[in-house]
Amino acid sequence: MTAGPSKRVFSVDEHMHGVRLDRFLKGRLPGIPRRLLIDWIGRGLVTVREGPARKGMALQAGDRVEVVAPFSGDAMEVVTPDPDVPIEILFEDSDLVAVSKPAGIPTHPLRAGERGTVANALLCRYPEMHSIGFSWREPGILHRLDKDTSGVVLAARTQLSFENLRVQNREGTMLKKYVALVHGRLEQQGGEIDLPIVSRGRRSSRVRVATGAGGGRVRGRRECRTHYRCIAHFEKYTLVRVSICRGARHQIRCHLAHIGHPIVGDPLYGGPFEPGLLRRASPRLMLHADSVHLRHPSTGTPLKIACPCPHDFDSTLAALCRPIS
Repeated sequence: MTAGPSKRVFSVDEHMHGVRLDRFLKGRLPGIPRRLLIDWIGRGLVTVREGPARKGMALQAGDRVEVVAPFSGDAMEVVTPDPDVPIEILFEDSDLVAVSKPAGIPTHPLRAGERGTVANALLCRYPEMHSIGFSWREPGILHRLDKDTSGVVLAARTQLSFENLRVQNREGTMLKKYVALVHGRLEQQGGEIDLPIVSRGRRSSRVRVATGAGGGRVRGRRECRTHYRCIAHFEKYTLVRVSICRGARHQIRCHLAHIGHPIVGDPLYGGPFEPGLLRRASPRLMLHADSVHLRHPSTGTPLKIACPCPHDFDSTLAALCRPIS
């Protein structure tokens, strides 16, 4: 049953000055799909400064935005708080929170009503995140980790903090560090993989290095840089430290596989199958986000949030690797 029209009124703060109307509404109404918001704007259901609104119009501090539309209660409550998700709080204050995501748990839901994700756990503890974020699926969350990757995930508790941290992420001043166990022996002690990546298509869960003819642009191409440094060599594997600033989907997994050293436990990117692996160690992707370096969104002071390797990572490492002379 469709809900009747009701009104939502929003004020534009100074930190949102210059933001496009559609992006502003998406942040204020994360439970409403962007295509529906654009439809409402086109139908004249959104007014700014008491006049008709346009999708791409830039807002000004002090503007009053009114939306009169058929809001659905279900559409506004798309992420269900879930107290049973096992996450550890690494850092918390009034601006942001950092949690330790276990391997095997998704960062956010894909469908309304889905439970068991980091986003569900965050909303249970910090209900104010409901109206913050990129979309309804990611309340307050600044960056994603793949389901099978463990480590630190950042989330904002206020819209101002979210916008500040988003700028740091976009400008590459937020540094994310990982530990990975890869197949083979890396001969170089360190290096940089500076290769763009692109999706393999809507039906594929993989990405690939973009190799457009003559260096031309490829649709959906993302410029990506991955720095790596060897920590230890073993008989069949190398333990590496990986650093990225801007992150793209599967960037580290794709880049390391491209240079011939896929991450252990990653069949998606060509890790060789070893029959004895399941007997010797717990099956998990050997990639862990162990720290994030940023500036505090309110004070500007440098902040490092560390997340030690979990037991399943350390036990897998011990089971697979023997030091070599």
